[in-house]
Amino acid sequence: MLFRWFVGVGLMIASLVAMPAQTQTTSILDRAFDATHFREVELRQIQRALLFAGFYNGLLDGEWGDISAKAIDAYADSKGASTALNRHLPELLDLGDSAMARLKWQEVYFPPFGAMIGFPSAVLEQTAAQDDLIAYANEKDTLGIMLGRLASDRTLALHENALTSAIGDRDPYTVRREDRMVTLVRNDGSGSAYVRSDRDDQGWVSVFIYADGPDFITEAGLMASAYHFGPDMNWDRQRSPNLAAIRALMGTGGPVLAVAPDDLPGIDLPPAGDGAGGYEDIFKNDGGSYSGGVAELPDPGGSGVSERPGGTGEPRRGSEPAPGNRDGGGPGVVVGRRGTVPDTDPRRPPRMNPDRADSTGTGFYISTFQLVTNHHVIDGCRIVTLEDGTPVRVLGSDRRVDLALLEASTPSAAWLTLADVEGARLGQKIFVLGYPYYGVVNKSLSLTTGVVSSLTGVDDDLNNFTLSAPIQPGNSGGPVLNADGYVLGVAVARISEEYISDRTGSFPQNINFAIQRAALGNFLSSYGGSPSSVRRPAVNMELGAPGHVQSAVTPVLCFN
Repeated sequence: MLFRWFVGVGLMIASLVAMPAQTQTTSILDRAFDATHFREVELRQIQRALLFAGFYNGLLDGEWGDISAKAIDAYADSKGASTALNRHLPELLDLGDSAMARLKWQEVYFPPFGAMIGFPSAVLEQTAAQDDLIAYANEKDTLGIMLGRLASDRTLALHENALTSAIGDRDPYTVRREDRMVTLVRNDGSGSAYVRSDRDDQGWVSVFIYADGPDFITEAGLMASAYHFGPDMNWDRQRSPNLAAIRALMGTGGPVLAVAPDDLPGIDLPPAGDGAGGYEDIFKNDGGSYSGGVAELPDPGGSGVSERPGGTGEPRRGSEPAPGNRDGGGPGVVVGRRGTVPDTDPRRPPRMNPDRADSTGTGFYISTFQLVTNHHVIDGCRIVTLEDGTPVRVLGSDRRVDLALLEASTPSAAWLTLADVEGARLGQKIFVLGYPYYGVVNKSLSLTTGVVSSLTGVDDDLNNFTLSAPIQPGNSGGPVLNADGYVLGVAVARISEEYISDRTGSFPQNINFAIQRAALGNFLSSYGGSPSSVRRPAVNMELGAPGHVQSAVTPVLCFN
């Protein structure tokens, strides 16, 4: 009896000792969520989970304001709760983790720019890695992000481009300050464009995020929310003891947090910062406004490359440049792929009316800012523009090889990679892209195919090769690609039918010319050309031109 009495008392004492711990655990989990009990890094993790779960559309900055509070209340409401509790957090974090895992979400800090970007690596691949520009885009160039340093005129152009070339179904959201500019244009049916520029002691750092079409608007919003300008916060390396404690009490793990035993009592730690205020909702017009103009800002870092003189020489006998069309024009610029210059910049020529162009040709991007075309396309032009009438700068031109190097004012997310093989092979299949009879027949990109029919041009010119693919007026300056989508040459001329007819009495067929890859490389080296160091993956042109190939080719308009 005595033994049984001791055992009974012992069990009763044990149960009495255990009850307060269980009660404390229940109390912590059922306590209403209070942002002041969490560190900044933990609040950012909660914001990120709410963002990926579809309840939040603000910046991931760890500052808890009204919109963050409304987002977590909306999540609680989806769980049938009247208020958000601590016990809701583990499931919310797991939901966000699952979404990030599907997208293979990455967040990378770039010290040269003092900024961090987030992007879905399952969708995007890196397309630029230069000293002044980092870019990621999908294969069709319908979703992308670019981070770079730009001079003041280009910074202004980037924001103006977003406003003028993207028609939103909501009022644009804009901020114009001496140290920051923000532009957001969004249309649920056609896409979105988000530009943010911050000024530091070296100039302007800009991020440009675009979605061309409705399919990737959500991903574009995620990237805009994740962008951070400023010191590296080392978010992923900071400890999160309070969230870890809640997960431990719920008996859940998670890929984001690691629980350390001494963190468990930290549920009531005071906040690491003020925990509120300073919120900037990038998708809501709550303070910025657009009044139809952009104030010009001082240029803290210079404004571009000086112009080089053109080359000299005479046209080749027996060939004629593919003449330009007499009707110009073109649709508005596609955001993220064509450069523009703001009308407000007095140092550049004004935007021209593309319908009044005197002639047109074709050009293609070799990097984010530089384009190649023929010398005869821009020869004698008072102003050279892209398809929307926005002027470009002529960096160099050489009549002898008939090439010109142009510079756009805003970056392109698409460009072409030069082929490794510097000589075309006889019989090799080729693909010619360009804008023939631009504005006369249509304004669409054209693609023709053929083969390399001779390894030299007229009079055995080694700078050229002959091809059977049709070339029409307006094709001049367009790329000639191999089957992998790499630049093998530049379309330059077609045989003169009159010249051959006068001498032979017959009319030539399918005799056209392109500039060799080696001649293009030598020209670029002489005139400061900088092809992108990021090599595009090979494509199968037999299946058609991918989106990024099409986007890299543009009409070039001449105004005499």
